[in-house]
Amino acid sequence: MSFWQARSGWLPGKAEVVVIGGGLLGVSAAYWLAEAGLEPLLLEAGVPGTGASGRNAGFVGPGLALSYQQAVATLGRAQAREVYRSTLGNVDLVRQLVAKEDIDCELSTDGQLSLALEQGQWDAKRKQAELLAADGFPTDVVEREELARFIGTPVAAHVAGGLYRPNAMSINPMRLVSALTHAARRRGAQIMTGVQVRSIAHINGRIHLETSTGPLNCAAAVVAVNAWTPALVPQTAGLVTPARAQMLAYAPAAPVFHAPTGASVSPTGEYWRQLADGRIIVGGRRDLDVGFATTAQTPTDEVQAAVEQVLPGLFPELDLPPVTTRWAGAMARTPDQLPIAGPVPDVPRAWFALGCNGHGVAFAAFLGHALAQAVIDGHMPDALRPFSLDRPTLNGPSG
Repeated sequence: MSFWQARSGWLPGKAEVVVIGGGLLGVSAAYWLAEAGLEPLLLEAGVPGTGASGRNAGFVGPGLALSYQQAVATLGRAQAREVYRSTLGNVDLVRQLVAKEDIDCELSTDGQLSLALEQGQWDAKRKQAELLAADGFPTDVVEREELARFIGTPVAAHVAGGLYRPNAMSINPMRLVSALTHAARRRGAQIMTGVQVRSIAHINGRIHLETSTGPLNCAAAVVAVNAWTPALVPQTAGLVTPARAQMLAYAPAAPVFHAPTGASVSPTGEYWRQLADGRIIVGGRRDLDVGFATTAQTPTDEVQAAVEQVLPGLFPELDLPPVTTRWAGAMARTPDQLPIAGPVPDVPRAWFALGCNGHGVAFAAFLGHALAQAVIDGHMPDALRPFSLDRPTLNGPSG
């Protein structure tokens, strides 16, 4: 590396608003801050989309990592309803962004299907549909004989039926992050890559950042680094477990899956979708990852082999082409499987969010918008209150 290359990450020394992290959460926060005329500086250690935002399946739909029954039991009926509504708001925000900025992110409005395996799961799915409908979130119950509407190959005998969410979407997540980065820049945001933020503190009335390129002072900040948050917000250290999600892609095949689909083949859940060009992408089997609690973003042989067995186990007559690509991404888990968001303790005018628990695209735009609003207004938005660091369900280390 030359002298000039080593100095390519030059920082301005001070800024009014700094966003740390270039995933969908950070980029969307920067976008709305820039739209408000605040000219934020976004710092990203790699390139935008380096983490889970550029490594997921691109599902954008309502729902949580918890089932709705579990959410009601954990949070109470009113809180569960509010949190679920926030994921519906996220779908609307993504749709609005794509339309407003004319973003080509391969958006599909085919909805999402969730399969039930065996009678126990099927009974739970039906109960979930009843609860959702009672709270104003109607979901379609799909009987086993109706699955052919969504799946163009026979299903295994243990597939009992499914739930369908017609208002869900799917996207190319990397294209969305990239396009939103450019849109934020057009509105006045400054984007700097290759800059790692090592600490954040409040000193002499300003926020002080130590970075790999030198110190930086700002008036307000957003921390949006997900699984890497404990390094900057140590109060989250016992509440966040990094997790490696693994996926693979098959070569193009004839159309089989007409909507993005999920099923709990394992306790951690599996998911897949077929793209417009025929490629099928599949992820899951985190239960087999020995290095599960890691920010490493490299696939492992055991998990990849198990992921290859997901579709054959559910669709015995499916003729799959060869695997062409394998990858992994680091996400963050929390004890109650909900994001954590709010003010950074001991650092006034700094805000953070993390822990989408594998449902990142279900929360990221919503959380980015709320964090931008927090910076603009100078206080906690009501939308963030269900995700606060002091909520009673965050009462122990994540598992």
